[in-house]
Amino acid sequence: MSEPRDLRGTTAVVTGASSGIGRAIAVRLAGEGMHVVVGGRSEEALAETVAAARAAGGEATAVVGDVREPAHVEAMVATAVEAGELTVMVNNAGVAWLGAVLDGDADRWRAMLETNVLALLVGSQAAIAAMRAAGTAGRIVNISSGAASRRDSGVYGATKHAVNVITSTLRLELQGEPIQVTSIMPGLV
Repeated sequence: MSEPRDLRGTTAVVTGASSGIGRAIAVRLAGEGMHVVVGGRSEEALAETVAAARAAGGEATAVVGDVREPAHVEAMVATAVEAGELTVMVNNAGVAWLGAVLDGDADRWRAMLETNVLALLVGSQAAIAAMRAAGTAGRIVNISSGAASRRDSGVYGATKHAVNVITSTLRLELQGEPIQVTSIMPGLV
């Protein structure tokens, strides 16, 4: 087993870091000495995440915006690159509207697809390009859900299944490179 890497002086991007899993990940990475670039739609909530990250011993920068806008995700990655060596990209942002497909709403489906799938694709692509350009050994961490394997999880489960397939595909595409891609499938939080 290899020794854990010293993360001090490196940067991470965490989408959906206003609360919950995203905030917890950002604070933990900051506690390891990383500069975390956190994103979300609420300036106030991100300020709380930044304060918690700094209290944990790291540095943090908030980038307020909506991951459904590719330019926002790309700006988060650019901010991380400006701050130091980008070594971690956490695609955490997600929305869930649970319910029967037959009772669904196209606007909600679109929001889930853009947040849970498109933002992850844009974030992964931008982070991988930055890591390749810098010759960085990095990690892409995609937050999926246990709903991905449930037959009754509707469109939300389908978006999280897409996260798992994209993760597997990226892992294959990056074989032989020092960039690892993984997905985590938490239960209900």
